[in-house]
Amino acid sequence: MKITLGTGTFLCANTGCTPSASITGLYPVVGWRFKNELVYVLEGSSNDTGSLINWAVNIGLMDDPKESGELVTSVSNNDGVYFVPAFSGLQTPVNDVKAGSGFIGVKPTTKKEHLLRSILESIVFRVVQLYRVYIDESCYSPASVRVDGGVSKNDFVIQLLADLIGLPVERPKTTEVSAIGAAYLAGLSIGFWACKDELLSLNKVDQIFIPNAENSNPYMKIYLNWAEAVKRFCGWYNNEKSTS
Repeated sequence: MKITLGTGTFLCANTGCTPSASITGLYPVVGWRFKNELVYVLEGSSNDTGSLINWAVNIGLMDDPKESGELVTSVSNNDGVYFVPAFSGLQTPVNDVKAGSGFIGVKPTTKKEHLLRSILESIVFRVVQLYRVYIDESCYSPASVRVDGGVSKNDFVIQLLADLIGLPVERPKTTEVSAIGAAYLAGLSIGFWACKDELLSLNKVDQIFIPNAENSNPYMKIYLNWAEAVKRFCGWYNNEKSTS
């Protein structure tokens, strides 16, 4: 399984030569075609990921995305603040194009670090939703997860992801994996590499994040509270229209 955390989030699992889909919104796509080999991927998406980081910079919660890890770990929790990341609606498994974005639970004690932490947590919570659909509605069970994309450079996000899905999460040294994959296929097609096995030695791991049960247990309540917040923001644009 690979999870791309770029402008959006894409959870992808290799299903071999058989296309697969789910009831609540995971869909089959062609992973790659090489000579006579056709490989399918089961995919789920969440449209707002890197866009949330850019927005947090634009509204002054931080000056640079590289600061986010230090800022959010300077506070011990989110102070009961939750963020619903629905700039483009909410995709699988909520499937609500009219969902609204926003914070809930803001109080006089809330600092910008709490707001930023709730944003980063929401990115992980959306991935957890996709992962749970995958586990519930497919016959595959991954032993580990690989991540890529710009947001995967954030240690707080990736460690929390490992904690909540209970699997080791592997981050490569080069996070632009989609571009590398295209280059690999091009190299194979012109004979630069003789076979796919040669490519395995090119994959360099930066860090493997191991699940921490001491963190995951208390965080499950936070995740469930966030899921309740999501319900409050669903159908928002319908309500806005009816009251205008």
